[in-house]
Amino acid sequence: MTKCSVSPIPQNALLVFVDIVDSSVHSSIVGTTHFAGKVLRFQELFEDLGSLYFKDRPYLKERVDSFCEIMSRGDEGLVFLVDPKQKAPDLAYKAVKFALELKARFKMINRAEADLPPHEMKVAAGIRYGQVSFVTKPTKKEGLERNLIEKIIGYSINYAKRVETSSRIGKFSQVFLSSDAAKLLAGSPIVMQRHRASLRGIQSDEEVYEVRSAFLEDIPMLADKGTKENKASRFLAYLLENYNKPEWLGEPWARSFLLSAFDSAYCGSSDATLKEQYHKRRSWLAWQKFNEDDPILLYYRAVDCEQEGKYSRAVSYLRKILEDVPHFIFARTKLVEACYEIIESEESVSADFVFVRDTAEELLEKYQHMLLQREKDTLGRILQQIGSSCNT
Repeated sequence: MTKCSVSPIPQNALLVFVDIVDSSVHSSIVGTTHFAGKVLRFQELFEDLGSLYFKDRPYLKERVDSFCEIMSRGDEGLVFLVDPKQKAPDLAYKAVKFALELKARFKMINRAEADLPPHEMKVAAGIRYGQVSFVTKPTKKEGLERNLIEKIIGYSINYAKRVETSSRIGKFSQVFLSSDAAKLLAGSPIVMQRHRASLRGIQSDEEVYEVRSAFLEDIPMLADKGTKENKASRFLAYLLENYNKPEWLGEPWARSFLLSAFDSAYCGSSDATLKEQYHKRRSWLAWQKFNEDDPILLYYRAVDCEQEGKYSRAVSYLRKILEDVPHFIFARTKLVEACYEIIESEESVSADFVFVRDTAEELLEKYQHMLLQREKDTLGRILQQIGSSCNT
């Protein structure tokens, strides 16, 4: 019998655990048969969508230096991915996209079965990026013997599972990331909330992060061809029809997911009528809540204002975002651009220049350590130009 062995060099892996929240309680409410049917649909959805997201590279099948396992068991699903050819930040971003799209597609299943709040079946996720070890097995193929990866093992797997378990304390999406995975997303359009959690058997007071909302590109994920593409098209049609239903409006992550889906569809469509539909729904979502405080929704408001030439209003929304989430680089960059547009506009009056001057000085004073060099240079030119205008 051929023996397996552990590779001496550890590798970095993306580790994702997904679980149905309060499955035992849900089972007692809906009954054993109905619950079993929902679990089966969860498993099918998890494996289909997981394959679409993570098994998109042909070389993963070779199992020589890369490895991908996607599996559902009971009310839980897992993704283990080791791929040195993909950058760590890209993998972490892909994991968040996958988790949020999985949650969104599960909402569609719930509505089809009239399984709505407050008893809606939900899923939570835990994401970690850390080191694991390969377990390899000598395999002879076409006259050549190679060590193929059979599985991965390591402490990081246990840690990822504990991160998923801690997600029950979440207030937004219940998609949690370990601190190392969250750091990989610095500068991405994903807004996170920091928590302190007890990770059983690991650490009694550990820093973890919850996805609050996110602006995602190319959502929903489309297959190149076949039935999965049709499923994605049906999903997008469902979003267009149900975007204003209570189960979507009550959660920031869900509203930001809708915005992302409509924005992706708007950018990818050549049909003028469809583009208008996407644009109207996107704007409606951004302005639907009077006292909106979600950074992604406020960002869209700023974009709308900027497109209409209302740069001062755009700056106000962007400043509000940075007060709450100063590391949100997209808002910061847009704020600098809007300030520059104001001083370049022939319609600007002295009050506009004062407003921009105060904003530029505030950015340089409060966020000096976060600003990119090009942002500092632009803000410097803005202040110099305002100073020159005041002296003439």
